Amino acid sequence: MASSFRVGQVVRSSKGIYTITRKLHDQVWGASCAAHRNVVLKCASPKRLEHEKQVLEKFKGHACIRKLIDYVEDPPCLVLEHLHEDALRSATKAPISRRSIKTIARSILTALDSLHVNGIIHTDIKPDNVLLNYDQQGTTIVEAKLADCGDAYEADLTTHPHGATHAIGAAIFRSPEALLGLHWSTSTDIWSFGAMLTSLFWGRGFHIFKPDAGVSADDPEFPAHVLMEQARYFGPFPLRYKKLLDEESESNLAAIHVLIEQQGSRKPLSLVKDEEILPKDKEFLCDIMQLDPLERPTARELLQHRSKLRRSMYISISYSAAGELITGNILRIRVRGWGLEFLHRCCEARDLAQRIESFVSSGPLSEGPEVGEEIALDTASSVGHTDDHVLGGFADQDFDRFGMCACWCLLDYGLDAVPKQLSDDVLQV
Repeated sequence: MASSFRVGQVVRSSKGIYTITRKLHDQVWGASCAAHRNVVLKCASPKRLEHEKQVLEKFKGHACIRKLIDYVEDPPCLVLEHLHEDALRSATKAPISRRSIKTIARSILTALDSLHVNGIIHTDIKPDNVLLNYDQQGTTIVEAKLADCGDAYEADLTTHPHGATHAIGAAIFRSPEALLGLHWSTSTDIWSFGAMLTSLFWGRGFHIFKPDAGVSADDPEFPAHVLMEQARYFGPFPLRYKKLLDEESESNLAAIHVLIEQQGSRKPLSLVKDEEILPKDKEFLCDIMQLDPLERPTARELLQHRSKLRRSMYISISYSAAGELITGNILRIRVRGWGLEFLHRCCEARDLAQRIESFVSSGPLSEGPEVGEEIALDTASSVGHTDDHVLGGFADQDFDRFGMCACWCLLDYGLDAVPKQLSDDVLQV
């Protein structure tokens, strides 16, 4: 797409007049408006601009997401809030202080929590998409905001808004599941967030998963080299990946493990001195950088400092408009942190109605779940790790690993679509 502006050009919208002052990046321009305020004009394809506009309008006024100020129709561009610089530029000049990194981390996690709760995955978390403002002296970071929602993805869509072959994010910040072509969800943002933090801690252009010199980012094998670095630092990959990969990808993964055995691993930050990164910060990073997306904490868990020993079970069930369970529906239970994922295809509604719908650790619920609701309930049961993640049914022995659990079951869903409450007894299963 050809550049749309030149320095000195005046651009008008129904809300304001903008004078182009400088080129910031390809298709991104600095401008001033009549109120003597600096703004940023971003050009892209009309489809991409409309997509980002819709996302930003949904989060209008969010303190940790870059604001959309205006929209220009001719030529089409977004008018965005101006901040002093991005985190990549800041970290390249010098390592960012721990205090400032905490400010950045808290802001970006707050933004991600809001996105994820609303079913939106950013997909492109990296230092240059984190924008910063400084104090009057220009030395201390006082504000950080998440930018560039042009690749944001709605988690409930079956296809990506930019096409099925669209690769998400920069490879060195991309999650292992996305690199392998597996299903990815909100946890892909958490991986990218952790990779970004390592770049900020070290600064000066260091990126932990960047392959050795000589491998170009344009090389078709570049993602495979990134995967090797991920496995070298935080491997091995979960055994359950073998059941999800095609033959070629499984062979590539096996080759990566062989090379690592020959060359040696770099276990998580083991060579990093306490003077470089404090032990508690290393622990925080290692808690995030889980190759298994089911084991990564959520943005909210990280904000609330409760990622350790807190695990969530997600049960997603679909219903007809009348509230009847759909025959042949897939019941998916994901237990993050235990490496488990139960899949069960229901033969009939009666079969599913007899299955356990949710587990809780903090006592019985006061109300049953809403029709079509995805339930996310914490449980802190201490269990062993297993990779037996695909089961054909739910016999009692499949549940004994959960220990003592309070449980809810579906009794009956009639045409009135009103779920009936089961006894709140705590069962030993």
